[in-house]
Amino acid sequence: MSACPSISVVIPCRNAASYLAETLQSIHAQTLQPLEILVVDDGSSDDSANIAQTDPLVRLDRQSAKGVSAARNRGLDLAVGELIAFLDADDLWPVDSLRKRIDVLMADPALDGVYGSTEQFLSPEWHERKTASVPTTPMHARVAGAMVLRRSVFDRVGEFNIQLKLGDTIDYVARMDEAGIQFAAINDVVLRRRVHGRNTVLTQREHQGDYLKLLKAALDRRRSVVRP
Repeated sequence: MSACPSISVVIPCRNAASYLAETLQSIHAQTLQPLEILVVDDGSSDDSANIAQTDPLVRLDRQSAKGVSAARNRGLDLAVGELIAFLDADDLWPVDSLRKRIDVLMADPALDGVYGSTEQFLSPEWHERKTASVPTTPMHARVAGAMVLRRSVFDRVGEFNIQLKLGDTIDYVARMDEAGIQFAAINDVVLRRRVHGRNTVLTQREHQGDYLKLLKAALDRRRSVVRP
């Protein structure tokens, strides 16, 4: 493997005080440490910002509530690393998550990004967990917290779509594919996604129509391509 590059971890955060400290600890427990952790507080009304400020590796940025896409974009504006990794403020990385992905990425200069598998778990404090269920088999998909990307990807693809409250990562993955971004997949679990009562997909049901918007946007982009 070539020399390890600098890594910026971007955490969009809104009212995640119950989980943020554990999320940050999962980053500090990595066998490969990032250069910086950027927590973008998206208008939190709880103690999230204060928790972030107690971590010496964190650079905290605050903005009014603009949504997760705007928070990710702000983190990208601030990031100085050669590689970008996202982690939601309530999720966790296994201890070898960064190293396993970056070893593969740096071994092949033709690759733009690497992703691994995601496993879900029911948050211990969630009072409805006894009646809830999550898949027990890890999911192999390009969700934000499972990917590591070269900084050049964002120069080619652009920012996250701030008009979408849901499905912003699905939209971005579609745009990466259209731009010819090259990925490798590893089988290892690299992300543990916490399931709880405040998951965005549960609390923002009124924005389910955003999935239709991103499908339309993908179709419009394809139609705009001039064919020979």
